[in-house]
Amino acid sequence: MAKSTKSKNRMNVVQNMTTEWHRATVVSRTLLSPSVTGLALRIVASPPVEADGGAHGGGALAGPSAPAAAASGGDFFAFLPGQWVDFRPRPCSTWEPPSSRGIGGYSLTSAPSSLPALELAIRRSRHPVAKWASVDARPGDEVDVRAGGTFAYDRPAGKYDGVAAGGRRNRRRTLFVAGGVGINPLLSMIRQWREDRAERSDGDDPSRAALLYSARTREEFLFLDELRSWARDEKSGLRVTCSVSRGGAITGSNEGTILFNGGRINETMIRDAVEWLNESRDEDVAQGEKEEMVEDGTTIADAAYVCGPPGMPESVAEILVGEALVRSADDVRFEKWW
Repeated sequence: MAKSTKSKNRMNVVQNMTTEWHRATVVSRTLLSPSVTGLALRIVASPPVEADGGAHGGGALAGPSAPAAAASGGDFFAFLPGQWVDFRPRPCSTWEPPSSRGIGGYSLTSAPSSLPALELAIRRSRHPVAKWASVDARPGDEVDVRAGGTFAYDRPAGKYDGVAAGGRRNRRRTLFVAGGVGINPLLSMIRQWREDRAERSDGDDPSRAALLYSARTREEFLFLDELRSWARDEKSGLRVTCSVSRGGAITGSNEGTILFNGGRINETMIRDAVEWLNESRDEDVAQGEKEEMVEDGTTIADAAYVCGPPGMPESVAEILVGEALVRSADDVRFEKWW
């Protein structure tokens, strides 16, 4: 996953990001798909101090414990849902820092509430850091991480300790669109969306979110068990639709509350998802909440978050804006890959 590129009028600038390196240890390594590895980490020191004052890879690092850093007002690790981390392994038996390309950038899939635990999803590649993380990383190995990026889930200001999100109104109709490993930052966002929704009304909230998720083959889909469990809950307010672009024709099969289609995500799928976001449940209407959910009578998404391979985010944004499925281009945020 590459870092985000800010597109004009499409993202809010995330302020007060965590720019210091922080120490973490590897907890576990899991194969998420034939090409993607999940890495669980735990923050153990914040921030680390370069003992030799030089570049990474020289002397040993030392730093206060996380509780001590927090108690002393130190810059403890924090992030916003959707952000990535710079990631550099510490020297160990399976890793000797190279003279170059010793830092990788990977999306966080966990929500901030999981801290000091972190979860990353890393696609295998020939990049030395990605290769180490996918093949050689072992529990107890040490790494340094720092959060960054302007692609982040938009929440009211002040919700995060140590991080200002430049807040806007609470979202009630949210669209997520993922292509391939673009699901990684969106999973962090959806986890946060679910927490926010439960916090507002004990899970009985008319807000809705729809996820459109495409991959080339069935084997490349990530986190399906978790997504299926969320979508199965009738009160979750989340609908998941998957699209397989290769591997044979699929005609709208419903598998455990996830709808699978063949082909790429297109205008018809996007429009259908937005229309579903604007439907009201019978109990919502009975409680007089239909007007609150659909404030101005328009069939739109209040916010859309898109992440996928080159060309996909721009294509989805063009459909949403061109077909008036959002109020303005400012309501579409996307992450572009290098």
